Amino acid sequence: MATPTLTEIRGFSAAQIQSITTTDVQGLTSSHISALTTEQVVGLSSIQIPQLTPAAVRGFNSNQLLALGSTQLASLTSAQIPLLQPGAIPGLQAEDIIGFNTLQIASFTSAQIPFLTTAQIAALSSAQVDNLTTNQVKSLTSTQIGVIDLEALVALDTRQLAQLSAAAIGGLTTAQIEVLGPAIFRALNSNQLVKFSSAQLQAIEPSDIAVISSTNIAKLTANQVVALTTGQYDSLTTGQVAAINYALVKNIETADLAVLDAGQVAALTSRQITGLTPAQVAALSTAQVDVLTTLQVRSLNSSQVQAIEVQDLQVLDAAQIQALSELLYHDLQPLRSHRLRQRRLMRCYRPS
Repeated sequence: MATPTLTEIRGFSAAQIQSITTTDVQGLTSSHISALTTEQVVGLSSIQIPQLTPAAVRGFNSNQLLALGSTQLASLTSAQIPLLQPGAIPGLQAEDIIGFNTLQIASFTSAQIPFLTTAQIAALSSAQVDNLTTNQVKSLTSTQIGVIDLEALVALDTRQLAQLSAAAIGGLTTAQIEVLGPAIFRALNSNQLVKFSSAQLQAIEPSDIAVISSTNIAKLTANQVVALTTGQYDSLTTGQVAAINYALVKNIETADLAVLDAGQVAALTSRQITGLTPAQVAALSTAQVDVLTTLQVRSLNSSQVQAIEVQDLQVLDAAQIQALSELLYHDLQPLRSHRLRQRRLMRCYRPS
């Protein structure tokens, strides 16, 4: 039996389709395949399908793929899958995706990936996700990212993560973010981190916040600086604290400032100190004021000095007092009486 003509194949039954020899199947073109009805296409066996030329595979449409069974589709080779028309991809069912091996999954092109349905993406196993190529990961949409199974998501490695677009990052759910490990957050780039919403940022475990690079911390937006939780601020390294944009420190909640330890407070740069609001300065604890360096003290402006609580001034040492002296003598007068100012100086001064 020779390869049937287009006219002949249109009249074939499913049984006749199945009777086409593997040699003759190799002669079928995309026109032959596209001419098959869904009733006919189910006649193609798992022995015949791998014999179709890559060009012939282009003829499949979504309805035909929907009609084919998982066993038939599992026989598609990794050389054939990339030739499927992107618009035909939604015809694959979740069970069909499950039936593909990792090589078959890895053969989907970046043009086909966006056409995978959420049900198909959700069906991916950990092994399948782990074998996604960087180009495939780069092609995932935010909707697709959001439905990846939690166990499968943790299979993503840092090489793959680096390819996630900023838009795709926005699709991560808080549940997904909670299961990502420190290696993933260490590998985030600044373009990705700034796309985290407040809810996404707050879903990061404090211990994972601590591994984010200082370069990325420096790129946090005003909304993100506000969104960081008290636990996350508490976990920041001194390098991360110093990296916060000095123009945004005014957005740190006073409750968050309160959890900074001596090392973190001492890490604040002069520009960051200048950026604190009087209300933030007033909220500093006695222990925090006590660890301010002379350079930090000199960076305070008159409004900030006026906001320091009296009991906090009492812990300042001679070097800190000297750094404050000019402001204490010249800038407090409008708001304090001369007598009160003298009393404060007497209380604060401790001979060296």
